[in-house]
Amino acid sequence: MVYPTNPIIQEAFTAFFVEWHVELQSFLENLQALSTSIASGTNRAKECENLATNVVNHFHEFYNKKSQFANEDVFLFFSAPWLSSFEHTLLWISGFRPSLVFTLVNRLGESLSIEQREVIESLKAETRRKEVEIDKALAKVQERVAAPPIFELMRRESRLVDGEVPRLEMAMEEFKGSMVLVMEHADGLRGSTVMRLFEILDSEQIIKFFITATEFMLEARRWGLERDSTVTYAASTS
Repeated sequence: MVYPTNPIIQEAFTAFFVEWHVELQSFLENLQALSTSIASGTNRAKECENLATNVVNHFHEFYNKKSQFANEDVFLFFSAPWLSSFEHTLLWISGFRPSLVFTLVNRLGESLSIEQREVIESLKAETRRKEVEIDKALAKVQERVAAPPIFELMRRESRLVDGEVPRLEMAMEEFKGSMVLVMEHADGLRGSTVMRLFEILDSEQIIKFFITATEFMLEARRWGLERDSTVTYAASTS
């Protein structure tokens, strides 16, 4: 049985994704304004905490919606048609690679103390170990599908006899469930890595990190969409 992506779910999540990015741009502007105020010497610790909480909640909304739709069509999130070609090159199991945050946090530069750097390095090593574990879990799921008898049933889908169709349907449902589980583990690692990082950073550093991270996400999307548009236009006029 072939599992094409569900166009209704694709349309609904794409609409949510676009609107979510519009709101992310608004959050970035608020983060930048707050950072400018802090740079002028104003103590805005409480505002930093409140804004950081709101940004975290915005990302929680994204992952809650993603989980909701993935239970209906997990394969859609591994193809992610709402992303540009460039954004696709950054994907790791339907999202960003958790260890990417350590590249972004390094942008904080000299504001990080020696003690903070040591704890961050330890968290980085732990995160990378967990990434490897999730990679192995995904490989095992994929290997089960490629092995007999599932692959043989898939290959003969149009010629299956009575009794084989339910077997293939059951096997594919198990596969979908396993893929959802792997995706949830990956999303869980993404979230826990960021939250543990925030336990290391102070409120002003968290604001600066969010600025760097959101700028990266929005710029990657802008550049990727523009590049895809240019490539499409060039192809249509050649």
